[in-house]
Amino acid sequence: MIIKLRTNSHELHSEVGRWTIPKEPWDRRICKLCNLNAIEYETHFLLIFSLYKNIRQTCNDICNYNLIYEFLNQGNQNKLGDFIKHLNFVRNNYFNIKSIYIYFGKTMIGTTNN
Repeated sequence: MIIKLRTNSHELHSEVGRWTIPKEPWDRRICKLCNLNAIEYETHFLLIFSLYKNIRQTCNDICNYNLIYEFLNQGNQNKLGDFIKHLNFVRNNYFNIKSIYIYFGKTMIGTTNN
């Protein structure tokens, strides 16, 4: 997962938006999981997104960086890899749950049935 983030081959909306035809404009590649109306790019995913606040607090020793370059190039690559896998697991599960709720016509906080 570290390599995917370093090479922009991940599934965050900042990248998925450029795979669409026509390309989704950068300012519309918004994070679908939060209400910050922020672009879902690497820094948002790793260091800003509030859903991961508790996870980041348990990994303070690797999450005390402000720049994504410093964060991804720190010394403890094994712990960093585990941390990123955990975030991705939570993100994917949230999307799966959201899809199930929408499929069955239910709503979740912060989602719509459009």
